[in-house]
Amino acid sequence: RMDRAGVRLATGSDTEEPGRAVLDEVLLLHAAGIPMWRALRIATLFAAEAVGRGATHGTVEAGRRANLVLFDDDPLRRPARPPPIRRPRPR
Repeated sequence: RMDRAGVRLATGSDTEEPGRAVLDEVLLLHAAGIPMWRALRIATLFAAEAVGRGATHGTVEAGRRANLVLFDDDPLRRPARPPPIRRPRPR
């Protein structure tokens, strides 16, 4: 109801596995009735905006900075057993 009422939601984590934690949050948002596309937007752009980085983070496009979490397979296909996270090496 909060999302439908216009409350700006965001995800966040301070765990050792932030990718998995954010995936869990996305799945909880979706289970609460938020469409998956919107749950992903909440976890990316809205989260970046919540910490003051919406101008440079939160979407994948030219000129933006990215902190990526890569999975070996689609993590939404079997959310109860998400695939391992691949940790990219910074360049």
